[in-house]
Amino acid sequence: EWQSVIEAVRSTTREPITLVGSKEDAGTPLFLSQLADVHDLRGRTQLSETFELIRRSSFLIAPDSVTHHIAALTATPSFSIGVGEVRFWETGPRVLGSRVFQLGSERDIST
Repeated sequence: EWQSVIEAVRSTTREPITLVGSKEDAGTPLFLSQLADVHDLRGRTQLSETFELIRRSSFLIAPDSVTHHIAALTATPSFSIGVGEVRFWETGPRVLGSRVFQLGSERDIST
């Protein structure tokens, strides 16, 4: 499902895209070789490095996670993709220009 999100973002911008996440996320296969300027750092960054990457970013796209709290602290606009019973009004995003997209299930991401 995230492959579809990345491809959609890539079709609308020439900005580089950087993926961050845990070691467990790194095990999820994504087929990014055809996409220019996509950097996959999943499982290879510490929290402090992730903080700096988000601070230097023009925008964050992420599920409801700690990355939205980092975006709020660094004044980075974000697009939150919530799945299921997420209470986005409690967890963010909080920066002007940010948006929330609420889905019923992960299967809905690619549609």
